[in-house]
Amino acid sequence: MHGIVWKIFVALGLTLSLCGPASAALPDEIQVYDDEIGALGERSLEFHANTTLSGNPLPPYPGERVALHGLRLTPEFAWGLGHDLEAGLYLPTVSDSSHAADLAGLRGRMKWLPIHARAGGTGGFAGLNVEYSRVAYRYDAARVFSELRGIAGWRGEHWLVAVNPALGWGFTRGNGGAPDLSLAVKVLRTLSGPVKAGAEYYVGYGRIGQFLPSAERSRTGYGIVELALPREITLSLGVGRGWGGADRWTVKSMLSTGF
Repeated sequence: MHGIVWKIFVALGLTLSLCGPASAALPDEIQVYDDEIGALGERSLEFHANTTLSGNPLPPYPGERVALHGLRLTPEFAWGLGHDLEAGLYLPTVSDSSHAADLAGLRGRMKWLPIHARAGGTGGFAGLNVEYSRVAYRYDAARVFSELRGIAGWRGEHWLVAVNPALGWGFTRGNGGAPDLSLAVKVLRTLSGPVKAGAEYYVGYGRIGQFLPSAERSRTGYGIVELALPREITLSLGVGRGWGGADRWTVKSMLSTGF
């Protein structure tokens, strides 16, 4: 156990030393990471889709395309590397309210989950996920940024609880300072056979040392349903209600399969 803890701190230190400050905002992936990780040689595809039904019509900075009435479609390809490691690549695409569509950028990630139950087992899990992204200025003022996300939780026979605290940094000029802090939580309950239901909660606190007032923080709660379909396909559906700085109503889905 001491060896695992030491490795986590080393990974954390290396990531912090490579990152500069600021945050990411493109809502292409709305997901709480749990104990899912690909085995050596395993390949998977997650197709993320979400749209904002009601929200802020004004851009936070000049030139930004607002999320309102936009459709984000993001295929995510993942490869199991063994040794509790998984690499991933995102291709976020965006269609805005005027139906203009383009590739928003590229995002790569590395997931490390040294503590987790094996093949359908139960128990606690813990690890880290590191992402590096380049997106167009019209979707994020930082453009080049990184995220360090902690992964922790428990999988029981009928329940799953996952918590993701995350730090975000930007590399472009004008985005200096301390990292931004956010938190995501997921609680899921098996109802009957292939059907699971639960809730997710996301909150953005703002820059460390300069946290936003409570009323201005971006907070969104989702009701979610997950369905296990034939051929090892999983479909997740969610409807979210936002408060504070978040958009009012968001609908999201994620389809997962091997390839």
